[in-house]
Amino acid sequence: MRTRSVGKSWRKLLGSQQAPAGLTLVTECPPLPQGGTAAIAQWLDRNPDTRMVVIDVFAKMRGQAPQGVSAYNADDVPVGYAKRLADHYGIAVVLVHHVRKAGSDDFLTEVSGTNGIAGAADATLVLKRARGQADGIMHVTGRDVDEAEYALSSQPASGAWHLLDGPVTDHTIGNTRAAILRQPAAATTRTPEPRHRAPRRCPSCPAPRSLSTSTEGTDLRRSEPERWISSPEDAA
Repeated sequence: MRTRSVGKSWRKLLGSQQAPAGLTLVTECPPLPQGGTAAIAQWLDRNPDTRMVVIDVFAKMRGQAPQGVSAYNADDVPVGYAKRLADHYGIAVVLVHHVRKAGSDDFLTEVSGTNGIAGAADATLVLKRARGQADGIMHVTGRDVDEAEYALSSQPASGAWHLLDGPVTDHTIGNTRAAILRQPAAATTRTPEPRHRAPRRCPSCPAPRSLSTSTEGTDLRRSEPERWISSPEDAA
């Protein structure tokens, strides 16, 4: 990333605030396998209070894959350099990476490259947002974290993302449906009224004489048919 682009992004993010005193921006560094890991380690030795290193973007720092290795190992090895730095110095090393344009039900498969990238990292976070929409979903999974998802809202003026209240479903469904789901279910013990009135016997019709069963004892029927009415019109 060019120095001018970095300065513009930070001015937008900070606004009128001063940059944190412990923030250091570096715009030139060799790839991790070709001296980048050693350069970062030397900087960490000089700055022992460091808590996080962000590499943006990872594709610029991964370096060339060794000849003859599989695609999986070509992705796994450079992530391993960053992980060793994180483990040795007890810090977080964040690798900013791209996702595929094609969507998928499994967010891990949307990470550009093979499964070697997500497999070598301690945790993977994927931010998904439809083009033109302000809200997005952050999917999180990893070895020492519970898999979860969080609803976020983009703030174009500051370039920041804000965590939204409530479950993700409140922000991924229509406004009307979301309002319905947020309402507590109304508890009631009333028996619902029947849709139609129970039929009544016609006063002018004779009562049934008897009930009989078939010889097998399984067919119960009336010996003489009755007439039942459910509305005044039926009695006409």
